[in-house]
Parts: sequence; C-alpha cells; structure tokens
Amino acid sequence: MGLYYAKIRAHQEPAGTPWSAGGERFQIGSVMQGLGEGGDFRHGISGRFPEGANPFIRAWITQMLDYSDEQLIEMLRSELRSFGGGDNGDRMVDVFAGRTGNDGNPLVWPPSSNLSQLVLQSNGLGTAFENCKLHISVTVEEQLDKGYVDYREMRNMMPRGTLPLPHWAAHKEWLGAGGKLRGPLGGTQGAYAYIRNFNVFKDRWKVAMILGINLCDDFGVSDDDCYSPGLCAFWMLQHQRGYKPFKNYVYCEIDYSFMTTG
Repeated sequence: MGLYYAKIRAHQEPAGTPWSAGGERFQIGSVMQGLGEGGDFRHGISGRFPEGANPFIRAWITQMLDYSDEQLIEMLRSELRSFGGGDNGDRMVDVFAGRTGNDGNPLVWPPSSNLSQLVLQSNGLGTAFENCKLHISVTVEEQLDKGYVDYREMRNMMPRGTLPLPHWAAHKEWLGAGGKLRGPLGGTQGAYAYIRNFNVFKDRWKVAMILGINLCDDFGVSDDDCYSPGLCAFWMLQHQRGYKPFKNYVYCEIDYSFMTTG
C-alpha cells in the first residue's frame, strides 16, 4: 500500500513555544463557548454596581471603594487559595495584578506544567480524549481501505458535541485534583484538539502520535460572579479600576497509538 509517512507540519499556536519542537500541532477540532467575550472579558471604570446586585453585594462593593488596589489583590489571592488555587492561582493573580493581560498575550501552560497535569489527573478531559481517539482510528481505517493514510484529512473533523468542556466549580471531586482546579479555572470556555508527531509504522501496521487538547478559559469576572467578598474584589479591580482580564491556554497531552487491521 502507498502509506503516507509524515510528521505533523502545520501552523502552531501560539508560535515559538519551545516544547513544540518535536512536532507542530495540527488541529482536528474545536469548541468555543464565549472565550474572550461577554462580561467577564470587559474591563474599565464603569462607576456602577454589578447588575442585579443584592444588598449584601452592594454593601461589600461600597466598603471596598476605599480599599487600595493592593488590598483588593490580596483579597482575590486569598479567594483563589481557599478554592485550592495554590501556586497556579497565585501566578494568575500576579499576571492580572501586573496589568499585562490582553487578548494577544494569553498565559500559556505547557503540558509539563502543574496545572496541565492536574487537569489530566482530574479526568475532566477524559470524554473528549476518548472521542478523539475514536474518530482518529475510524478515519485511519477508512483511509487504509483506500490504500493510504493522510493525517491532513483530519483537520477539524471532530463533530459538534464531541469535545465537552469541563467545569470544576460543579465537580464532585473536592479533595482530589478537581478540587485544586475550582479556583484557577472553575468553568472553561473553549478547547482545541490537536495531534502532533503523527507516524505510521508500516512493518507493524501501527499508528502513533501525541494527542492534545488546548483548554481555554478567561481569567476575569462578570456581574454574575459576585457572590463572595474575594470575587467582589476581583470585580472591583477589573470593572472599576481598569485591570485587564486575560486568557489561559492549558495544554494537555497524552501518547496515543493503535494497531490497524492492515
């Protein structure tokens, strides 16, 4: 058979990340649910209360009007720590406090990062990974029936609904890895599934690759998020004092290989 031998050669996002030297990422699917949009990504000086704020929230916000930025930042930091944020939450707060966040400068967490490893350990992406494996293996077998294998036909092949986004704020695993993700991530707003280092071994009829998911989330708050003093402090910084939200890109990767029917 005229098998197509190749390693991934495709556009990588974001460019220049050193850990991608072993093979560029080739996108096989994506899902977006409000990433970089809506109230949690707006910022500025509005001079208003959160929409629909109850008397308790208004009292918290009123009290915080006289707080310094440093006091509000420490309240936010304590909030994330109380929800298991640890060093990962501290890093996000530092980026936010440094006013370096913007749409063109996401905070990138490579596969080796602690945050990425926690996501894998929590199995929050388990269903998405299994769906990707299924569609990859089916596509390869269909191609083999035609006498070739070409990963390029897998671009954005994942059907709608096959990349469910994890939401650790509602996760039952409070004490495990999922509990440590409630603060830094909570809910998520997008994902890109990709493959790299794609190889076909003709002598063993084996297909091997690295399968990855870039999990995306906004680090920001909307009016609906103001249900604790720490999150009200977050809201004050973002919507009353101009601190900028930013995107988190959390790259999670697994090795994937399978034997074809030949």
